[in-house]
Amino acid sequence: IIISEAMTIKAIAVKAGMTTSNIMTAVYTIQPPQDAVSAPVASPTPGEVAPGTLITLSSLTEGATIYYTTDESTPTTDSLQYLEPIIITESLTLKAIAVKPGMTNSDIMTAVYTLQGNNDPSLLNQSVKLAYDHVNNQYLSVFEGNGEGIRSIYGQLLNYDGTPLGSPFIISELGHAPHVVFGGNQYFAVWGSDSESKEIKGRFISTDGYITGNDIIIDNELMYYNRKPFVEYDPVNDQYLVVWDDGVVTPDYQGDIFGRLVASSGILVSDKIHLIHELWTQWEPSLAFDIFNERYILIYRCSSDLRWVALDTQGSIAGSNNLMQSQTVRSAVTNDSINHKFLIVGVSNWGRNIVGRLVNGNGTSLESNFTIAISPDYYVEKPKVAFST
Repeated sequence: IIISEAMTIKAIAVKAGMTTSNIMTAVYTIQPPQDAVSAPVASPTPGEVAPGTLITLSSLTEGATIYYTTDESTPTTDSLQYLEPIIITESLTLKAIAVKPGMTNSDIMTAVYTLQGNNDPSLLNQSVKLAYDHVNNQYLSVFEGNGEGIRSIYGQLLNYDGTPLGSPFIISELGHAPHVVFGGNQYFAVWGSDSESKEIKGRFISTDGYITGNDIIIDNELMYYNRKPFVEYDPVNDQYLVVWDDGVVTPDYQGDIFGRLVASSGILVSDKIHLIHELWTQWEPSLAFDIFNERYILIYRCSSDLRWVALDTQGSIAGSNNLMQSQTVRSAVTNDSINHKFLIVGVSNWGRNIVGRLVNGNGTSLESNFTIAISPDYYVEKPKVAFST
């Protein structure tokens, strides 16, 4: 008998040749439910948002853990745990629950977001990058769109809580794979242009979202297909280092990594620097800068190996070239500005593990690799890492 409401059950037992039993009376009431966790709340309010908007989730129940899905499936404690704002790059339905030991799980929150002026997620790809402006406590999101079949670079200013500041704006009408960094009092965005012009370009953007100056042509070497540039800021010399891989793979040429220094005024400080040339393909470079040691650390993939090397402020090699991990598919690096060291993270074992390694601010290794996460059943990619003071 399933008890779904308060009830009184009376029963007797009988058997041929025997006296019928006394009447059994049992009274059942429904136990009051435990306190339920407050359902998650999404901010900004669901609806139409700009590409690159950061969605934050919170619960009024202190100490509650939030789990969410973006594929319209029902969230459980096996779903993604909410740890950081969710970047909106396409229209999606966000569902979330909040849980806490000793309490009933919350109701399911459902929040539907669509992109401003564009409800077709196929018109945007995943090339979203963020730069934090610590002076004004805001972000600039840059991303690639391909509306009307033309890939363009857009920008969107965001409040510290992820809500949009104004509307998206065009940075370049033609380009792909943007990256951006905040440098003192302005943003500097870089991107690769189309496969015919084969250029790396850059543009300065003010903290209120205005494009300043003209496109800076960082490289226009016609024999290479430049792709996936990365930029880092050197506050000591008030300049930027842009690095990229040329993406060329032929029987005689395996692709290299190049760089160029750009002053905060937009002047090209150096010629193109041939940073890395090895026997195997070099690609996907990333940078971080340590202000105390005045050193960049450059990480990159050499075939399937993740490697790093230190560079001085002029872009010259300033140490040995080091192997961090083999069978690596994606990587990222950040600088600890308090302890003057770097943290490199990479996806290893062909997408099954995330590993890390601490490196001194001068580029020498501090210790061996350590495991951050293991995912035996799922493929993981594109790790990100940041340092907070």
